[in-house]
Parts: sequence; C-alpha cells; structure tokens
Amino acid sequence: MSLGTVLHRTAMKHGSKTAIVYATEKLTYGEWDERSHRLANALTSLGIDKGDRVVILLPTSIEFMVSYVGVISTGAWATPIDVRFSIDELDFLFQDCQPKALISIDPYLRALAPLLSRHTGLKHVISLSPPPNSSILSYQKLLADAPARAPRRRISEGDICHLRYSSGTTGKPKGALASNSSEEAGARMGSQAMGLSETSVFVMPLLPPSWFLYMVAYVTYVAGAAVVAAEPGLDNLLQTITRYKGTAFMNIPPVLTEMLNMPEETARKYDLSSLKTCIVSGMPLRHEVARQFQERFGISPVSFLGYTETACGPAIQPLDGSGKPGATGKMLPGWEYKIVDESGQALPPDHLGELVFRSPALVSGYYNRPQATAEAFHDGWFSSGDMGRIDEDGFLFLSGRKKEIISLNGKEVFPLDVEEAVLANPKVAEVAAAEIPGKTGKGALKLAVVLKKGVSATAREIDDFCQQRAGLAAEEVEFLNALPRTPSGKVRRTTLKGVA
Repeated sequence: MSLGTVLHRTAMKHGSKTAIVYATEKLTYGEWDERSHRLANALTSLGIDKGDRVVILLPTSIEFMVSYVGVISTGAWATPIDVRFSIDELDFLFQDCQPKALISIDPYLRALAPLLSRHTGLKHVISLSPPPNSSILSYQKLLADAPARAPRRRISEGDICHLRYSSGTTGKPKGALASNSSEEAGARMGSQAMGLSETSVFVMPLLPPSWFLYMVAYVTYVAGAAVVAAEPGLDNLLQTITRYKGTAFMNIPPVLTEMLNMPEETARKYDLSSLKTCIVSGMPLRHEVARQFQERFGISPVSFLGYTETACGPAIQPLDGSGKPGATGKMLPGWEYKIVDESGQALPPDHLGELVFRSPALVSGYYNRPQATAEAFHDGWFSSGDMGRIDEDGFLFLSGRKKEIISLNGKEVFPLDVEEAVLANPKVAEVAAAEIPGKTGKGALKLAVVLKKGVSATAREIDDFCQQRAGLAAEEVEFLNALPRTPSGKVRRTTLKGVA
C-alpha cells in the first residue's frame, strides 16, 4: 500500500474532515485526494513514468503534500529537496538524482536558473507562480486541466517511490531509496508510537518539508488533523496550539529551551491545557532540559529517534511517562535491534557498541552509492552509526555518533556527554562540543556556546565549569549567537571544526 492509497482510503471515509491547516488555508481529505489525482494525471500526460525522478523544491505547505502524493501516484520517485540547501548543494543533488521534472516556486526558480540549463535531462519545470510568456508550466493550470479520476498506473508495494536525501551533517547528502511498503509501514508505526487517533490535532512549527511529510503521514493514517504554525517564531507556535487546541506538538530541543527561557508573564498568554504529548526529535534531548520542561509545563517531552533511512523513528520514550532519565526510548514493536561490537557480534545488555536494526519501515539502500550501501546495509540490517547501549529493560541509551567521537590523550569522549555537563551551567542555553587539532598536535576539545539572553560569561568560566563537571579541559571556547545547523536542525560539527 502506498501513501497515496492510505490517503484515498482515508478520504473515502472522512472526505469532509480537515486534513491540513496551513496559515489561513484548510485542506480536507477529499480535496487533497482529488488534487493529488489531478496532478498525477497531469504528470502522466507529460510523459512522467515509473522510476523517473521528480524534484519537489517547495517550502512546507499544502502544495508540498499534494505534490508528493501526486508524484508517487505516477510511479515516479518523489524527490523532496530542502529549500535551505545552498546553490552548490542543490547543483550536486540535481547531478546525483538527474530529475526529469521539477516542481517549485519563485524565488527558488530564479536562483536556480543558471544551473538548470546544465541539467539536460530536466524536461519539465512546473511552478506555482510561473512568469508570463515562459516555457515554465503552471501548476494551477495543470491541475485545472487534468481529470480528477484516480490514476490508472499500476503501482506495486515494492516499487521505489521516494528518494529521500540526508541533511549532509558529516558529508555530501545521500539519497535513501524508500518503497511504497516501507512508507506505509512507517505511517502505521509512527501513528501508533505517538498515540495518534482520529481526534488528534497535531501542531508543528515550520519544520523542514521532510519532517512535515512524515508527521502528516502519521496523522493521515488515523484521519487526524495536522496544523502548521505557518509563521516562524515561538509566539506563533504557541498561539497556534492555543487557537486550535492542539493535542500534540512536534519540535526540536532548542525550541523547548526557548520555552524554558520565557518569562512567566509571557507564558501566561498561552493556553496549553489541551496538550497531551510533546514529541522531540532531530537531535538528542538533554535530560536536564526534559526535567525542567516537565517541571514548568506539566508535560513530559518524549524523545523520538529518527533516521533518513527509516520512514518512522525506531525508538520512543513511553508516552505514559514511565521512561528512564537519559534514555532515548524503547524500540518500537515490529523492529529487530541489537548492540554490536566492531566485528558485528551482538553484545549483552548494558555494553557499549553500535546500534543496528531492521524493520519494514527501512529503506533498501542509497541511490548511486554502492559502497555506502554495502557499508551500512547487511542482510537486511542497518548499521546506524550511533553508539549506545540497551539495558535489561529494553531501554536504549545513545552516547553519540561513531564519527563524532572526540579523542583526547587516548581517551574517547562523546560530545553529548560533554554537552550535557556544560548545559548544567545556568548561563548556557546551548552548547556543542567538537574535536579540533590541538596546539601539541593531538586532538583537543572545542566548545561552541550560546549564552542565555541577558547574561555574560568568559571562556575561562565555561572551561572551569567543564573541568568540574566533565573532567575535561577545553582548549577553545567560542561564543556564538546560534549554533551552525543543517537544514534539518542538526549541529554542523564540521563547521565548528573549521572544515568546509
């Protein structure tokens, strides 16, 4: 079953029910289903066939979701690309996926104009705002002229439908190959893991489109409603929760930190009493942040582990608050997992090693990356690159990425452990740790620190605190207004190290 089929099934039962709210626009399940059918038929008439790549370069929006379902309903590969990628990164991605069509909007198309002419395989450019008298096709006209009937192309569960690119945290982005069956499994597992139902109102900020896609897929599986706080900023997010009586909301840990830093008189402007669940993903949720958030707002944030290679995160903290402090969560039903040593042998509980898993929601490999696929995928198992342990109760505790381990005088240190220690400083809002070449030629510790508003601190003060709490001295402490992040919100540690 594809997500297009999931949508059509939901539309048949709940056609008049609101599926997505974005700013002042509302889309029902019936309208979404019809528009997706029209786009699929229009693309088919343009010669888009099974296996063709169709790049969707749109911000988080209703049109993004219509485009995604429309593309996969033709048998083509929906290839969403984050609009925050640089021109050079976009050029690389176009070279990698060789799209036959592009769906976008100004000003992105104007910025892309110089590079599009170099990609001769690109036959159709479709815009939501096409300039007059140009060869660019009008998205609105294509939908208006196409029939609303369901597409007649035969789609199989095992067909690839989604080329999903990573954010490029540690190198060039890789395109993960997701099938219709893995996407459907992810929607089913995600909705169950988050406790969603037909009455759920899932509020989210302006997340990257890839995150938006999966949150909406989870909601669609149970015929709930997805509401996007269409303007950036914490105030708009909390106003949206208040207005629509959100039952759950999704965010990244820095937003929780921002909420904690709100003055009490500001917090009283919002009514968050309808909220039952706070889902946090994208980066580790610090135990101290989770504790303070539960103490202040009465909601225990739930960490949801996610990967580019899965349509649903493999682990989540129990929604009933019975999770363990510092744990990432428990692996979901339907997932097989283990912690392994360097030779790939499974380790007993509470032993540190690499997390590997397999699931129906897992992709089959990477596009155009045979070596990376061979390194990461073995007999259906995926090597996550995350180091951690699983205790006797099945709780997963992650320590950090294998590639990000800091080596100090022969001792291996995880950035997360250092960051957790420094974050206990009441002056520190955010911190990131990375290894840099030291003055002696060996590895040294660098701390990038974002201070809370209205406070000041010296590098010596932060270093002393780090030595007291983590037993490690920082050779460099850099104060920043914001940590460098990828489009998906992850910290760019290569930037901290001075690596382009």
